[in-house]
Amino acid sequence: MEFMNEVEIVSKIKHRNLLPLRGCCIAASDGIRGKRRFLVYEFMANGSGANHLSNVPRRMQFGWEQRKNVIIDVAKGVLHLHCGVKPTIYHLDIKASNILLDLELRAKVVDFGLAKQGKDDESSHITTRVAGMHGFLAPEYTLYGRLTEK
Repeated sequence: MEFMNEVEIVSKIKHRNLLPLRGCCIAASDGIRGKRRFLVYEFMANGSGANHLSNVPRRMQFGWEQRKNVIIDVAKGVLHLHCGVKPTIYHLDIKASNILLDLELRAKVVDFGLAKQGKDDESSHITTRVAGMHGFLAPEYTLYGRLTEK
């Protein structure tokens, strides 16, 4: 389910701070694991945001200026999802490991497996099942199951 959701959503969006899907594949069952699914993305030479924040060698940690630039890039990507496409897309899993960095350290949001699409005629989206990592979820989503563009 998450696989097809991600393929459907990512294939619709184009923005410099959202990593575009290059291709996908569902391989035949190997008898043990069932069907294997693959998503193909551009190689991101500088890894994820998690690789540069904490518990890493000091030479790999980002300074405050680099962190600010990553945050701005992520905010631009999320703004596009919330206001630049219809229906609105709610990522629901923004965290350091879902932010990948290219050669120029430009941040791109990935992993749309938990993402939800709003309805064209609504400014908010109601859900019955909260998904995502606690601590990274919007408070109104955690408390009320309501998603908004803000």
